[in-house]
Amino acid sequence: GHRGKLKKLGASLDDTSFTAQLLCLRLAVIFCHARGNVDLKDVQLFTASKNELQFEIRLPKVWANDFPQTVHLLKEEVEHWAKTKWQLNVRNN
Repeated sequence: GHRGKLKKLGASLDDTSFTAQLLCLRLAVIFCHARGNVDLKDVQLFTASKNELQFEIRLPKVWANDFPQTVHLLKEEVEHWAKTKWQLNVRNN
């Protein structure tokens, strides 16, 4: 489940701990996609306090300009999660 569609994981996504670990694995793959030096210093990952089925990635404002390919991959990842009961949001601070 480290890439591609999440539907193949089915009931495994009912486990919050598994899902959080899976998201971290998938983000690691995205951030290392080109084995370049992606600056992760100010990148933050949160779970929403009101809705435990939601994750949010916060990126510095200039980050999108510096790493456009990674931003594209993150947008695709948001679309994959939107097809599950989980939600992933990416926000520029």
